[in-house]
Amino acid sequence: MELGSKIFCVYRQKGYMDFRSTKTIKNILGNGICLCASLILFSCVNDNEEDLVPLSNTPEGTITFQTTVRPIFENACSECHSNPPRNGAPQPLVTLEEIRFNVENRNLLGRINNLSSPMPPSGLLPENTRALIEQWVDQGFINQ
Repeated sequence: MELGSKIFCVYRQKGYMDFRSTKTIKNILGNGICLCASLILFSCVNDNEEDLVPLSNTPEGTITFQTTVRPIFENACSECHSNPPRNGAPQPLVTLEEIRFNVENRNLLGRINNLSSPMPPSGLLPENTRALIEQWVDQGFINQ
């Protein structure tokens, strides 16, 4: 006897429910399992303290290439986007000029925010890290 049938029989004997078929119980159990799995799957994030980039040595609110953006690209992108590029990467992302060119001409910000084909390929950078890069771009690609 299946689990759904056992539950149905016990509930029916005790007078708690009067379902017409065990399919209803199976649907309830199946939907409950799907709901729980969805909550677990979609509530996970990859942000943690190690992913945070400190804003040290910068004036309040100013993001610079040397102190903030360069370390992000060194840690997240240099495995492929070094000079020369490796692992099939089309261009290096090492200098301010290379990164600026790719932001302005090759949709770099779109790639680091792309859910279906993220850069880096291992998964999107944490949201706060991507926001720092976007803020740096909005502030005019400040070097130091």
